[in-house]
Amino acid sequence: MEHYIITSDIQLYNTRDNTSPIRARNLKCNTENFVRTFGVDVSDVEKDWFIANVAAWAHFYKNSSEAFCLITEEGVELQTSLEEMDVALRATSTPWDVLFPYDKIHHKAENLPLSIS
Repeated sequence: MEHYIITSDIQLYNTRDNTSPIRARNLKCNTENFVRTFGVDVSDVEKDWFIANVAAWAHFYKNSSEAFCLITEEGVELQTSLEEMDVALRATSTPWDVLFPYDKIHHKAENLPLSIS
């Protein structure tokens, strides 16, 4: 499983090569629908985080033969290994595209190390 980390200053790194950041593409975030729906705009920091995530997805798609990737913020301490997560993801029969490994709303002890909702 590929693991990407986004630092507090919005730099993106693949943990296999922590020496140089992955360059984020020049994306523009169209937030018109968000503003129309919620009445406020997305902050510049949130836009930067989104762009960093898109860069991780693109890097993963173009450069990895792994089945899954994990994107975390700097400082997150994983409570299980990437290998255990990989095994759990391969074993699930629940369809998913994006998975939040810990979901406080749907969390059940028997779902560890993953809670799929």
